[in-house]
Amino acid sequence: MPTQVQRTASARRRLIAAATTLVAEQGVGNTSVAAIGEKAGMSRGAVNFHFGSKDDLLTAVAEEVTADFEARAYQRVVPEGLSVEDALRHLTTAHREDIESNVDRFRIFAMLFFEAMGPSPHLHEHFARLHRRMRSRMVETLQPLVDSGQVRDDIDLASFSLFVISAFRGLAFQFLLDPEHVDLAAGYDEIASAVIARLIP
Repeated sequence: MPTQVQRTASARRRLIAAATTLVAEQGVGNTSVAAIGEKAGMSRGAVNFHFGSKDDLLTAVAEEVTADFEARAYQRVVPEGLSVEDALRHLTTAHREDIESNVDRFRIFAMLFFEAMGPSPHLHEHFARLHRRMRSRMVETLQPLVDSGQVRDDIDLASFSLFVISAFRGLAFQFLLDPEHVDLAAGYDEIASAVIARLIP
Protein backbone atom coordinates (compact mmCIF):
# COMPACT_ATOMS: atom_id res chain seq x y z
CA MET A 1 0.00 0.00 0.00
CA PRO A 2 1.39 3.44 -0.91
CA THR A 3 2.60 5.60 1.95
CA GLN A 4 1.20 9.08 2.63
CA VAL A 5 4.32 10.61 1.08
CA GLN A 6 3.85 8.53 -2.07
CA ARG A 7 0.17 9.44 -2.28
CA THR A 8 1.00 13.12 -1.91
CA ALA A 9 3.68 12.93 -4.59
CA SER A 10 1.27 11.10 -6.91
CA ALA A 11 -1.43 13.73 -6.35
CA ARG A 12 1.00 16.54 -7.10
CA ARG A 13 2.13 14.81 -10.32
CA ARG A 14 -1.50 14.39 -11.43
CA LEU A 15 -2.26 18.04 -10.75
CA ILE A 16 0.85 19.18 -12.64
CA ALA A 17 -0.09 16.97 -15.59
CA ALA A 18 -3.68 18.25 -15.55
CA ALA A 19 -2.57 21.88 -15.38
CA THR A 20 -0.08 21.33 -18.21
CA THR A 21 -2.77 19.84 -20.44
CA LEU A 22 -5.34 22.55 -19.69
CA VAL A 23 -2.89 25.42 -20.13
CA ALA A 24 -1.84 23.98 -23.48
CA GLU A 25 -5.47 23.64 -24.58
CA GLN A 26 -6.99 26.88 -23.33
CA GLY A 27 -4.33 29.19 -21.89
CA VAL A 28 -3.55 30.29 -18.37
CA GLY A 29 -6.41 32.73 -17.85
CA ASN A 30 -9.07 30.23 -18.85
CA THR A 31 -7.70 27.49 -16.60
CA SER A 32 -9.32 27.51 -13.16
CA VAL A 33 -8.20 25.62 -10.08
CA ALA A 34 -11.55 23.81 -10.12
CA ALA A 35 -10.98 22.66 -13.70
CA ILE A 36 -7.49 21.46 -12.84
CA GLY A 37 -8.79 19.44 -9.89
CA GLU A 38 -11.54 17.93 -12.03
CA LYS A 39 -9.09 17.09 -14.83
CA ALA A 40 -6.86 15.35 -12.30
CA GLY A 41 -9.85 13.39 -10.92
CA MET A 42 -9.65 15.21 -7.61
CA SER A 43 -11.68 17.76 -5.67
CA ARG A 44 -11.83 21.43 -6.63
CA GLY A 45 -9.79 22.27 -3.54
CA ALA A 46 -6.94 19.90 -4.41
CA VAL A 47 -4.79 22.63 -5.99
CA ASN A 48 -4.83 24.82 -2.90
CA PHE A 49 -4.37 21.83 -0.61
CA HIS A 50 -1.30 20.48 -2.40
CA PHE A 51 0.26 23.69 -3.77
CA GLY A 52 -1.21 26.59 -1.83
CA SER A 53 -2.30 28.55 -4.90
CA LYS A 54 -2.72 28.42 -8.67
CA ASP A 55 0.46 30.50 -8.99
CA ASP A 56 2.45 27.90 -7.06
CA LEU A 57 1.05 25.10 -9.22
CA LEU A 58 1.88 27.00 -12.42
CA THR A 59 5.38 27.53 -11.08
CA ALA A 60 5.68 23.76 -10.62
CA VAL A 61 4.52 23.31 -14.24
CA ALA A 62 7.10 25.88 -15.37
CA GLU A 63 9.82 24.12 -13.40
CA GLU A 64 8.99 20.81 -15.06
CA VAL A 65 8.90 22.27 -18.57
CA THR A 66 12.09 24.24 -17.95
CA ALA A 67 13.89 21.20 -16.57
CA ASP A 68 12.92 19.31 -19.72
CA PHE A 69 14.37 22.00 -21.99
CA GLU A 70 17.49 22.48 -19.91
CA ALA A 71 18.16 18.74 -19.79
CA ARG A 72 18.09 18.58 -23.58
CA ALA A 73 20.28 21.69 -23.82
CA TYR A 74 22.94 20.15 -21.59
CA GLN A 75 22.84 16.96 -23.67
CA ARG A 76 23.73 18.75 -26.90
CA VAL A 77 27.17 17.63 -27.96
CA VAL A 78 29.34 19.46 -30.47
CA PRO A 79 31.25 16.99 -32.66
CA GLU A 80 35.00 17.12 -32.15
CA GLY A 81 37.16 18.98 -34.60
CA LEU A 82 34.64 21.64 -35.59
CA SER A 83 35.74 25.25 -35.97
CA VAL A 84 34.10 27.82 -33.70
CA GLU A 85 31.91 28.93 -36.62
CA ASP A 86 30.76 25.39 -37.42
CA ALA A 87 30.19 24.63 -33.74
CA LEU A 88 27.97 27.70 -33.42
CA ARG A 89 25.95 26.69 -36.46
CA HIS A 90 25.64 23.16 -35.10
CA LEU A 91 24.27 24.44 -31.77
CA THR A 92 21.92 26.87 -33.49
CA THR A 93 20.50 24.08 -35.63
CA ALA A 94 20.11 21.84 -32.59
CA HIS A 95 18.21 24.61 -30.78
CA ARG A 96 15.85 25.07 -33.73
CA GLU A 97 15.24 21.34 -34.10
CA ASP A 98 14.49 21.14 -30.38
CA ILE A 99 11.72 23.71 -30.75
CA GLU A 100 10.33 22.07 -33.91
CA SER A 101 10.15 18.68 -32.21
CA ASN A 102 8.59 20.05 -29.00
CA VAL A 103 6.29 22.83 -30.20
CA ASP A 104 3.54 22.08 -27.67
CA ARG A 105 5.94 22.08 -24.73
CA PHE A 106 7.54 25.31 -25.89
CA ARG A 107 4.09 26.90 -26.30
CA ILE A 108 3.37 26.11 -22.64
CA PHE A 109 6.76 27.59 -21.74
CA ALA A 110 5.90 30.77 -23.67
CA MET A 111 2.47 31.15 -22.09
CA LEU A 112 3.91 30.81 -18.59
CA PHE A 113 6.78 33.16 -19.49
CA PHE A 114 4.33 35.94 -20.37
CA GLU A 115 2.15 35.12 -17.37
CA ALA A 116 5.24 35.83 -15.25
CA MET A 117 5.07 39.47 -16.36
CA GLY A 118 1.85 39.86 -14.35
CA PRO A 119 1.09 39.48 -10.64
CA SER A 120 2.65 36.02 -10.32
CA PRO A 121 5.67 36.47 -8.05
CA HIS A 122 6.80 32.86 -8.02
CA LEU A 123 6.57 32.51 -11.79
CA HIS A 124 8.37 35.83 -12.18
CA GLU A 125 11.27 34.72 -10.02
CA HIS A 126 11.43 31.31 -11.71
CA PHE A 127 11.89 32.80 -15.18
CA ALA A 128 14.24 35.51 -13.94
CA ARG A 129 16.48 32.84 -12.37
CA LEU A 130 16.27 30.72 -15.52
CA HIS A 131 17.50 33.52 -17.76
CA ARG A 132 20.25 34.46 -15.34
CA ARG A 133 21.45 30.85 -15.49
CA MET A 134 21.31 30.85 -19.29
CA ARG A 135 23.31 34.07 -19.56
CA SER A 136 25.89 32.85 -17.06
CA ARG A 137 26.28 29.55 -18.87
CA MET A 138 26.84 31.33 -22.19
CA VAL A 139 29.47 33.58 -20.63
CA GLU A 140 31.22 30.58 -19.08
CA THR A 141 31.20 28.80 -22.45
CA LEU A 142 32.57 31.75 -24.41
CA GLN A 143 35.18 33.01 -21.95
CA PRO A 144 37.75 30.23 -22.70
CA LEU A 145 37.35 30.98 -26.42
CA VAL A 146 38.09 34.65 -25.73
CA ASP A 147 41.11 33.69 -23.62
CA SER A 148 42.48 31.45 -26.38
CA GLY A 149 42.03 34.07 -29.10
CA GLN A 150 39.37 32.13 -31.00
CA VAL A 151 36.77 34.79 -30.22
CA ARG A 152 37.13 38.57 -30.20
CA ASP A 153 38.29 40.05 -26.92
CA ASP A 154 36.41 43.37 -27.28
CA ILE A 155 33.02 41.83 -26.53
CA ASP A 156 31.12 42.34 -23.29
CA LEU A 157 30.07 38.73 -22.88
CA ALA A 158 27.27 39.53 -20.43
CA SER A 159 25.65 41.95 -22.89
CA PHE A 160 26.33 39.60 -25.80
CA SER A 161 24.58 36.70 -24.03
CA LEU A 162 21.60 38.98 -23.37
CA PHE A 163 21.40 39.80 -27.08
CA VAL A 164 21.66 36.18 -28.24
CA ILE A 165 19.03 34.82 -25.85
CA SER A 166 16.71 37.70 -26.72
CA ALA A 167 17.09 36.95 -30.44
CA PHE A 168 16.34 33.25 -29.98
CA ARG A 169 13.37 33.95 -27.71
CA GLY A 170 11.90 36.59 -30.01
CA LEU A 171 12.16 34.37 -33.08
CA ALA A 172 10.64 31.38 -31.31
CA PHE A 173 7.73 33.43 -29.94
CA GLN A 174 6.97 34.84 -33.40
CA PHE A 175 7.03 31.31 -34.80
CA LEU A 176 4.53 30.15 -32.19
CA LEU A 177 2.22 33.05 -33.07
CA ASP A 178 2.41 32.74 -36.83
CA PRO A 179 4.13 29.52 -37.96
CA GLU A 180 2.86 29.72 -41.54
CA HIS A 181 4.55 33.07 -42.08
CA VAL A 182 7.71 32.70 -39.99
CA ASP A 183 10.53 30.69 -41.54
CA LEU A 184 12.17 29.35 -38.40
CA ALA A 185 15.15 27.83 -40.21
CA ALA A 186 15.91 31.04 -42.12
CA GLY A 187 15.56 33.08 -38.95
CA TYR A 188 17.97 30.87 -37.06
CA ASP A 189 20.45 31.06 -39.95
CA GLU A 190 20.33 34.86 -39.76
CA ILE A 191 20.91 34.84 -36.02
CA ALA A 192 23.81 32.42 -36.44
CA SER A 193 25.37 34.63 -39.11
CA ALA A 194 25.03 37.72 -36.89
CA VAL A 195 26.55 35.90 -33.92
CA ILE A 196 29.45 34.56 -35.97
CA ALA A 197 30.16 37.97 -37.53
CA ARG A 198 30.34 39.52 -34.06
CA LEU A 199 32.40 36.78 -32.45
CA ILE A 200 34.97 35.67 -34.98
CA PRO A 201 38.11 37.89 -35.18
